[in-house]
Amino acid sequence: MQMKQTYEVYVNIYDFTSANKVLDCLGLGAYHTGVELKYHTCYCSNIEYCYAVVSEDPNETGILLIEPETAGYTFKQKQYMGVAQLSSEELEMLTQNL
Repeated sequence: MQMKQTYEVYVNIYDFTSANKVLDCLGLGAYHTGVELKYHTCYCSNIEYCYAVVSEDPNETGILLIEPETAGYTFKQKQYMGVAQLSSEELEMLTQNL
């Protein structure tokens, strides 16, 4: 059995369009999000999972692993969601099912 790693889980929110500057005043907007896993017990790099359409090829579209806060849109805010304890195997299974 693999050892479980503790992660702090965040949702990173990005402005999808510059029109959000106006839309925010109306309580509206278009956003992109990613889920960041911040390692709690080691000095590893944090990771972010996000969905992207890279090309028309379905094998190049889907969940991508990126450096946090670099999804290609203007980063807006980070929302803390809680703590997760997962082995690397459980993390792999979880992301494969998205």
